[in-house]
Amino acid sequence: PQEGSRDCSGQKVRPRPGAAEHRHRDRCARCADAYAESRFVRFTFFLAGRSLTKALFGVVFARHFWLVRTHSDIGLIGLAVMGQNLALNIADHGFQISVYNRTVEKTEKFVAENPNTPGGLVGSKTLEEFVQSLAKPRKMIILVQAGKATDAVIDGLVPSSENDIIIDGGNALWTDTIRREKALKEKGLRFIGSGVSGGEEGARFGPSLMPGGESAAWKELKPIWE
Repeated sequence: PQEGSRDCSGQKVRPRPGAAEHRHRDRCARCADAYAESRFVRFTFFLAGRSLTKALFGVVFARHFWLVRTHSDIGLIGLAVMGQNLALNIADHGFQISVYNRTVEKTEKFVAENPNTPGGLVGSKTLEEFVQSLAKPRKMIILVQAGKATDAVIDGLVPSSENDIIIDGGNALWTDTIRREKALKEKGLRFIGSGVSGGEEGARFGPSLMPGGESAAWKELKPIWE
């Protein structure tokens, strides 16, 4: 990194002697994943000249130890039908997503029933574990009952978050959305109200998403939302 440059999360990177590309991976989850993938590719080319048995063993070994992502790209709270389908949709597009539900058994069952999504599902037993599993700046979708239930989840996230993005995907009253955005901004968080339309099938295969929030927060969410 050069003087004044920023890492993948937008944070300033301090240059160090001999620092190569992705050297800041120790504090940038996305660069850690990119670095792991580049090592895997180089190792695969190395194995090309080996015997078939050794090559297959090497590929399995490399995938296990080098391609395990350190943090999820996004997280979702609330595993009712809409939440489950939206989580699977996101995972099907190659994004690793952490999921949390107040009922731990529901989280465990959902993850166990869907082990082979392209991006991967990561189950969390507690809200704190959920927050810590996400790459910064964290992007956290809330899909619970509108009103008091949504406020309760937001209150649980605030102490563990800073400069993170909370996305309300529920059918919220517009005045609640305005109130939440203002309150969270004062606490150093960003808020996006984004209704999810299309029902269960839409959430699974192509929902109509209607995001509203500050431009910088939208740019962080856009690659996943689109």
